[in-house]
Amino acid sequence: MTITIIFLYLITITAWGSAFFFTTYQINAVSIEWSVFYRFFLTSLIFFLISIFYRKKISFLLKDHVVYFLLGVLLFSLHFIAVYYSINIIKSGLTAVGFSSILIMNVILSKVFLKNKFEIPVIIGSLCGILGIIFIFLPELSNIKNSSLVIFGFILSFFAAIIASFGNTLSEWYQKNGGEIIQTSAWGMSYGCIISALIGIIRGHSISFEFSADFIYSLLYLVIFCTTIAFWAYLSLIKKIGSRKAAYAWVAAPLVALFLSFLFENYQWTVLSIIGSMFLIFGNILILKK
Repeated sequence: MTITIIFLYLITITAWGSAFFFTTYQINAVSIEWSVFYRFFLTSLIFFLISIFYRKKISFLLKDHVVYFLLGVLLFSLHFIAVYYSINIIKSGLTAVGFSSILIMNVILSKVFLKNKFEIPVIIGSLCGILGIIFIFLPELSNIKNSSLVIFGFILSFFAAIIASFGNTLSEWYQKNGGEIIQTSAWGMSYGCIISALIGIIRGHSISFEFSADFIYSLLYLVIFCTTIAFWAYLSLIKKIGSRKAAYAWVAAPLVALFLSFLFENYQWTVLSIIGSMFLIFGNILILKK
């Protein structure tokens, strides 16, 4: 485990762990589809400016744009819309916990499509992570009145994880075949924001913007730290260690998200949720150990 990989993990975990909480300031201000649009429209501009500054190629063949479009659908539009809707239903920390199921999905898809080998520590770590998710969610189901909403919110977060996992697998394949992180992100996010806008229009949500300090500051935080920097770090991890190991950041990130939910959203820790968190930590250590 190199210092570079550890550094990339820390950025990804901190950024995406906190992103779930800061998203709560976005979903009640404007429609979710337009909120996702603003996030990736601004972020794509940043990546294009970086590409131009470093004189990187930004003109690509049609076959490359097919990949960028698919990444836009999977990584920068649909899965984020599902995550935002989940956060609108359940606590942001619980959405993060549900989304961390992306780990096991990445293990399966990388085996099916990329012919990656199953490694025993990765499998055991994945199972520990999933067990941790179950323990954390169980106390939330004790309230019969809210259990159906909790289940629906979890289903949305799990659906988002499936979509994103296909995107991660495609990104890993493309990078292994010469794709560049910055340009891939720039074009993928461009297509993603367009798709989100189209979905918003189709669903009858007119374009709107909220000029409150909470909305603007949280949007800037999500754009700069949680998207621009975090996606660079995460895609770099995918290139260095593969999607299934890189995605374990999604098992550690919920611990950050749950802590913020505890501080600001009245999330209550229980014995089961603490045990679940310990399983997540143990799985994290196990899967990172070579």
